[in-house]
Amino acid sequence: MACKISDYIDRSVVTMDGNNTVRAGVEAMVSQRTGSMVVLDSGQVSGFFTERDLLSRVVAKGFDPGEVRLKQVITRELITISYDSACADALKLMRDHNCRHLLVYDANNFVGVLSIRDLAQAVGEVQASRDFMINLLGGLTMILAVGIIALLALHGPKMYELIRRVIE
Repeated sequence: MACKISDYIDRSVVTMDGNNTVRAGVEAMVSQRTGSMVVLDSGQVSGFFTERDLLSRVVAKGFDPGEVRLKQVITRELITISYDSACADALKLMRDHNCRHLLVYDANNFVGVLSIRDLAQAVGEVQASRDFMINLLGGLTMILAVGIIALLALHGPKMYELIRRVIE
């Protein structure tokens, strides 16, 4: 059972036009209980804004979040992935690019965002499924072994007698 990111994509992404202030963006992120948002320009994805961007590009530089525009501080070098990709490919992309979010596309259409948290959930579910199968097989093996032992105990003396007669 291969893990596909299509099962874990966050499709309810916070979006906002890049002309809005950072403060407005942060307020939207807080109200939606998320740490990131997709920034748009004329309805098209133009960048990504995260808590990390807020700290490193606004707060650390002493900018006023009420004055600075999202489009001035967003990440524009977007790391994207196809919606039908494997979870392992997504993890490799995140590791190779040292990022925690991937923008997911179906051809040229933006579908949603995949976060490292989403992938952690996916890996956990795959592991739980494997553990269940291992436990199931182990249980069935135990039942089969007990059944064989019971049959041998029940019919063992008759089988021993039959083997003894054949050998003589």
